[in-house]
Amino acid sequence: MLRKKQFKINYGVRVKEITDERYMRYYDELKGGIILSIGSVKAKDIETVSKMLNAKGEGRSVKVQMITQSGEIVGFLI
Repeated sequence: MLRKKQFKINYGVRVKEITDERYMRYYDELKGGIILSIGSVKAKDIETVSKMLNAKGEGRSVKVQMITQSGEIVGFLI
C-alpha cells in the first residue's frame, strides 16, 4: 500500500472506495491511489475532495493529480 511518507508529502487523500456512479468509469485508475490535488486545490482531507468534485458542475471537467497504486504521479481530467 502506498504511504504519503514514501513521497515526503503531508497532504493527499487515499481513495478507498468509489460510490459515485459518475466516477465508476475511472475505478481502476482511482482505487488505492492518493489524490494530491483537484484543480489548483491541495487535497488536505476528504471534505476538500468532495467539495471540489461536487462543485465542478455537470458536463465540466477538473484536473486531478494523484499518485497511482504503482507509485506514478499522474494528472488527468475527470
